[in-house]
Amino acid sequence: MKIFRKTLITVIVAALLINICGCSSSKNIMDDVTAQKVTALENLSGETVIMNDFSVKFLNACHNKGKNTFVSPLSAAYALGLTINGADGETLTQMEKTLGMKRQDLNLYLYSLMQSLNKDIGTESNAKFNLANSVWFTDSNRFEIKKDFLQANADYYKSQIYREPFDSSTVKKVNDWVSEQTNGMIKDIVNDSFFSENAIMCLVNALCFEGEWQEIYTENDVKKDTFTNASGKKQKCDFMFSEESSFIEDDNATGFIKYYKNSTFAFVAVLPNKGITADEYVSALTGEKLTRLLESRRNATVNTSMPKFEAEYTLNLSDPLKKMGMPLAFDSSHADFSAMGSSSNGNIYIKYAIQKNYISVAEQGTKAGAATVIYAEDFFALPQEVKYVYLNRPFVYMIIDTVTNVPLFIGTMNNV
Repeated sequence: MKIFRKTLITVIVAALLINICGCSSSKNIMDDVTAQKVTALENLSGETVIMNDFSVKFLNACHNKGKNTFVSPLSAAYALGLTINGADGETLTQMEKTLGMKRQDLNLYLYSLMQSLNKDIGTESNAKFNLANSVWFTDSNRFEIKKDFLQANADYYKSQIYREPFDSSTVKKVNDWVSEQTNGMIKDIVNDSFFSENAIMCLVNALCFEGEWQEIYTENDVKKDTFTNASGKKQKCDFMFSEESSFIEDDNATGFIKYYKNSTFAFVAVLPNKGITADEYVSALTGEKLTRLLESRRNATVNTSMPKFEAEYTLNLSDPLKKMGMPLAFDSSHADFSAMGSSSNGNIYIKYAIQKNYISVAEQGTKAGAATVIYAEDFFALPQEVKYVYLNRPFVYMIIDTVTNVPLFIGTMNNV
């Protein structure tokens, strides 16, 4: 079965953050964690239906009715895949349910998919493709990392592993690494706020793709036409017209497939039937339905048009991921990332997750990108002595200068 893959330039930054102190200069410590040989799955069809289901749920969780939405579920899956190897207990259970696979199955599937993508792109393709992972962590004595966590990410994600001081120099190194892995397309993905005094770790997945159409649009193929938006407003814009040869359909929509050079990757367009909005179509979609739709392709002459467009999106993924079934990972008191390591400063949890996206569809081909940041920090709840001050009898009050503690006003209240 041929697997559909999204055409994306994506960067995932999963930042698991807790207390740190200074450390030595950057050093790839893969010599200390040697990746073990993994036998890839030969057939990915069953797991791909599950991943498509995650993709549809992820889209629905991020979707705003009547608004443009563009997300990278595959990038999110790789970010969560890196992170899940540090989860335990009910936190692990929730993440497995959200992703639709047990941790070991997810690791093996994402490893196999990565091998398949690298194999399919080949040396003769004109597309630019790269998928790389890295783990950055502090050597602070307040944090002890688990070797099994590093081993799993080395085995299944081929992660490079670095120790860093998590200061401005680390910000530059991570950004430079991401820029290099994405051919300079994604820059400044992290900033100083990610490497606060509570930071312990930053897990990064970089996935990039840039593809040229198998049949590019010429100047004569581009014409002005009208687009009617979700609210019924008509908009004039440049449309690209072409004749394609792959048609897809289901009970509620028709569509076409436009291939990139070497036909390894493709752009899929789906138009809901009249009377069905895009929102309604997406909300009814499942992984199984999406898989069937993509498998419905048949040879036909398809006259097509689509608008040229370029857009950027920023999404807060914290609520969508909670909604999808993993709220415990965001719970400062009860999240369990003990398989990742331990800190004397408190509990490790995900504070928030952000994804930024970019897409451009034009005459020559497609460029698309996403950056997902999962930021976590520690939480230490000290037992607190409870005091009570009820102003239900005469009291003294004042207004003071807090720098010098000099009262500007002072008084007593004896009668109200």
